[in-house]
Amino acid sequence: MLESFFNAIRNLWAVDELRKRVLFTLGMLAVYRAGIHVPVPGIDREVLHTIWGDTGNLFSVLDLFSGGNLRRISIFALSIMPYITASIILQLMTSVYPVLKKIQEEGEVGRQLKLSVTGLDESGKEVEQKATLWAAVPSDLAAVSEDGTISFFAPGEVRVLAVVGGKIGRTTIRIKPARVAHVEIDKPTVPLVVGGTLKLNASAIGVNGDPRNEVQVNWSSANPSVATVDAAGLLTGVAPGQVALVAKAEEARVVITLDVVKSNVHSVAITPKAANARTGDVVRFAAQAKDGGGAEIKNAAVRWTVSGEGAVVESDGGFVAERPGSYIVTATIGDQSSSTSVVVAPRNAERALVEVFQCI
Repeated sequence: MLESFFNAIRNLWAVDELRKRVLFTLGMLAVYRAGIHVPVPGIDREVLHTIWGDTGNLFSVLDLFSGGNLRRISIFALSIMPYITASIILQLMTSVYPVLKKIQEEGEVGRQLKLSVTGLDESGKEVEQKATLWAAVPSDLAAVSEDGTISFFAPGEVRVLAVVGGKIGRTTIRIKPARVAHVEIDKPTVPLVVGGTLKLNASAIGVNGDPRNEVQVNWSSANPSVATVDAAGLLTGVAPGQVALVAKAEEARVVITLDVVKSNVHSVAITPKAANARTGDVVRFAAQAKDGGGAEIKNAAVRWTVSGEGAVVESDGGFVAERPGSYIVTATIGDQSSSTSVVVAPRNAERALVEVFQCI
């Protein structure tokens, strides 16, 4: 067993990538243990010892989990709070001091910015030397060319370094997401009937062509007496006519028109009429609309709903339940609707338990 263990260690050390990771981990542990013995300035050790008192209390338990940081009030006991506090103070100061505000430039994803750097001698005069090196950290957010042109790839905060005459200059650039260039809408292919609903889908697209999924699309109707739309893009027909719908994201907007027609739906039928399923099964429902003469109305917009918690029904009539029970599925076309029931039984899946013992 010991021989297998040492062979595993030997094989691990032979792999360059694993060896580097092990050495990095050991190095971080060494730095952490050394930092424990560096106290925070201004701490009275005698008062601190009086507060802690004898071992065995709650503070001793907390100190055990911190590796001795709390008892010594070391610099590592502060965690990342100094960095967070400094960042907040710097952000507040940028609104007060124009110099700091100018230093903290802003960029935008998909755009470029030309940077310049000036070297100064001991007397404060400019030196006629160009930057010999440009760098941006982290490199997955931005990259700087040799002439100081920086390109932004992703939102975040990037640190830019420039070397002039052996001296390093630094600045921080905050990268904003690409602004919305236009809004794309999946226009419905069927007309909206009075009393019916349609779900509108829209996407905000940035100037770099990438979707801005985090940007909310705001909906509005130019003719609420014909059709209304809520914040989620659910359109409801009110009266026959034509309606103009506006979708806006940031400064971009798009307008589409839809026809709202009088409903000629006389009846709605769902197939299958009833269904039995197990949890996790997908049941496909279909709705058929007919007019007063009994003729089928094709391409009618259907709104599906399901009663109870633990089950969902998609816009295409696909039903799935994660909890056993009885559910009512309803299809609505215009002002007509029809319902059916689904009885869901638990899925009794048997799983074989296999225990594998491995000795090293």
